[in-house]
Amino acid sequence: MYNFSETGLYLETGYPTRKLQKLYLLLDVKKMNTDKNLRKNRIYTGEVAWQRNLVHSLTADYGIGIRLLTCDRTKTHRETNVF
Repeated sequence: MYNFSETGLYLETGYPTRKLQKLYLLLDVKKMNTDKNLRKNRIYTGEVAWQRNLVHSLTADYGIGIRLLTCDRTKTHRETNVF
């Protein structure tokens, strides 16, 4: 993940997505070194707002803009590998 705010984030990946595809994201905010008001260790629902091919990148094939929709719940100690 390269950029994030309270309403969305940008990440790069090797996997294609579709516009408006729903995603479930576990954000471990304490590892992100941020002052943003994102809730720590929460599972967010998001959707793909846009996708770009990264033709000059050596590490990823796609750049993806994700709109955060909801913050569902706190991750518990029993949950591992949610995604």
